[in-house]
Amino acid sequence: GDGIMNLLEYAVGTNGIIQNASPQVVTLAPVSGDQYLRLSIPKNPAATDVTFIVEASSDLQNWSSAGLIVELNTSNQLVVRDNIAVTNGVQRFMRVRVTQ
Repeated sequence: GDGIMNLLEYAVGTNGIIQNASPQVVTLAPVSGDQYLRLSIPKNPAATDVTFIVEASSDLQNWSSAGLIVELNTSNQLVVRDNIAVTNGVQRFMRVRVTQ
């Protein structure tokens, strides 16, 4: 009942039966005087059969992983930063998809 798909619950190590908050956190990352969206998500180290795909968009219609910067990718956490600054007035959005 929390709106999180069971595959994502498995991939991040949360319980699909218990309602919990979204595990992904989107923050602003300062780099060279500009601000960039940064998405952080926990990973379930036992979920070796899933793939995380982080994408960004300016219009919520066209999504792409091209140019995104992977800051951290361990068995426990994934942190990805956008490559387009939000300080130049462009709206940016980020999402994570999980495939198996």
